[in-house]
Amino acid sequence: MHFRIVRRPGDRQAFHLNEIHIYGAGSLPADVQVWNPPAEKADLMLLVAHPDDEVLWFGGTLPRYAGEEGRVCQVCVMVPSIACRRLELLDCLWTCGVRYYPAWGNCKEAFSFSLSEQYAVWDRYHVYDIVTGWIRRFQPDVLLKHDRFGEYGHGAHQVCADAAVQCLEMAAGEAMYPDSYQMYGTWDVSKCYLHLYREGVIRMDWQTPLSAFAGKTGMQVAQEAFMCHVSQYKKGKYQVEDTGRCDCSLFGLYRSRVGADEKGDDFFEHIP
Repeated sequence: MHFRIVRRPGDRQAFHLNEIHIYGAGSLPADVQVWNPPAEKADLMLLVAHPDDEVLWFGGTLPRYAGEEGRVCQVCVMVPSIACRRLELLDCLWTCGVRYYPAWGNCKEAFSFSLSEQYAVWDRYHVYDIVTGWIRRFQPDVLLKHDRFGEYGHGAHQVCADAAVQCLEMAAGEAMYPDSYQMYGTWDVSKCYLHLYREGVIRMDWQTPLSAFAGKTGMQVAQEAFMCHVSQYKKGKYQVEDTGRCDCSLFGLYRSRVGADEKGDDFFEHIP
């Protein structure tokens, strides 16, 4: 068998190949990633600004719901970042049990400490267009998003929280963003949670052993998955924690069409 690896027609950028794996006949090893396309209908949609946010601020969410419970979890990332960070995200998601390929926005890297400064770089209309389209396309029962104050103040995180809040209503109607409406119709999300939101507060238990991960807890899996983000954890600034100011187990119910939580330990409470 012969094959050639070439650049795309017209591509004049430098070509780099880090590694290649070749397998013979038989079953593929478990660490070989064979991705499903992005979900047609998601149980949970996680909206984040950057690769690594999905475990830093949301802890055992993906290990529990994707890996343990087998729910369809769709991760949506606003900043596509550089190639190595996209690959790190894939490794992280695979470690958590996610099998649906993430959706990528096209917002450029930009750091700020306020919502207005971030919207000065990321056009508000464009951001709302992206997020409204994702909600309509993936039809999540549960939408999960960043802290409104940006976790540690990051403007991009603030934009994700603001956009999701604003786009809940727009996605459920016909008036705004007609292109995605014509493609996917409308969608009204059943429940929406924000990290660290101070109303309808619930504390998720990420310390329960998960059979899908040989008894590791959701927290342990999330911490291992964060290590896939080699370019980030080596900086030593952040780690996955379910204590402290950015506790990844604390959420608040921002909006619900199925009533208030009673047990408060499951994003899907009251959803059949």
